Amino acid sequence: MLLIVFVHFNPHGYYDDYVDYYLNQLLAIKENKKLIFMSTSQLPKFAKKELIDKNISVVERENEGYDFYSYKLAIESVNIQDFSSVLICNDSVFGPFYELNSIYQEMQASPNDIMGFTQNLEHHFHLQSYFILFKAEVIHSTAFKNFWSNVGIISDRSLVIKEYELGLSKHFIDNGFKLSAYCNIKVTCWNLIFHSEKKFRMFRKCLKYFFKGRLSRVKEINTTHLLWKYMITEYHFPFIKRELIDKNPEKLNVSNIPNQVGKLTNYPTQLFTRKLRKP
Repeated sequence: MLLIVFVHFNPHGYYDDYVDYYLNQLLAIKENKKLIFMSTSQLPKFAKKELIDKNISVVERENEGYDFYSYKLAIESVNIQDFSSVLICNDSVFGPFYELNSIYQEMQASPNDIMGFTQNLEHHFHLQSYFILFKAEVIHSTAFKNFWSNVGIISDRSLVIKEYELGLSKHFIDNGFKLSAYCNIKVTCWNLIFHSEKKFRMFRKCLKYFFKGRLSRVKEINTTHLLWKYMITEYHFPFIKRELIDKNPEKLNVSNIPNQVGKLTNYPTQLFTRKLRKP
């Protein structure tokens, strides 16, 4: 049995249509499952009823501790022995653009114990925590129990990333488990220059790193931002980070992303407008 923990926050209290689409794709995974919707928003009655009618368990809590504390509470609320896998995910992405069930089955067939969608090498190797699948040997281990029991309420986002997102991968690697990313992209100057959304800037960056003898630094870039289109087309990556469109930290031309996604996939691009669910 699969336990899915989906973490949600919306300052308006509702949940958006793109979240509803994502939940439906999770429910389409062909496996006996329990889906827990952990929200730090106060959901209106109609929204809770919609979720419950889909056989989704709804848990509301105070907005503290970021996603990892929600993951922790959901995992510790069940008897983990009843499950063969645990999937943690959140509402920080648009998608999926491809059928999630087939991707999930590929992940399950992988020899790795823990699978994410993307990895990052900044500071050290770690799986990005918006989607991570833990398999049976992991979730029934002492290491799994110990990790979540040590997760507490931290109000500093950068410290949460250091202690829990980076810490998760290090903890399980140290305990002998194999971790891997579904989109195991090898970042090189070649694909940054020819496939990134900032080709000239990446050319200058690679040149600077080359002359400073720090060429390995190019591996630390956030592929979900600068290589989003390359990942969708070449690595079957089924998401776009919401942060890329909402905050655009790399100063890309993001206005045309919905149109480009519509040409590349069958995703209903009107969901990028983030319309709130209404009764």
